[in-house]
Amino acid sequence: MTTQLEEQVRETAEQIEEAVRASTATVAETFNDGKRSTERLLRKGRYAVEDSVEEATHRIKRDPFGYVTAAFAAGTITGIVVGLLLRRGGKKGS
Repeated sequence: MTTQLEEQVRETAEQIEEAVRASTATVAETFNDGKRSTERLLRKGRYAVEDSVEEATHRIKRDPFGYVTAAFAAGTITGIVVGLLLRRGGKKGS
């Protein structure tokens, strides 16, 4: 009876060990797939940013006056809006 029980425990332990090995291999494979996908996405993102920077540089070189004018206008509008908001905020507190 004891030998039979020991044998069942041993078999169960071996089954559990096999299941753990299979699960570990699956988890490791899934992790590696995710890692590769992430690296691929980062690479594509980096290339997209580099392309955008190159395109912006090319456009600015083609029409520098237009882009300086647009930047000046954006800065002026931002300054006016911030100034109005600060002035308005100061009146509420007084």
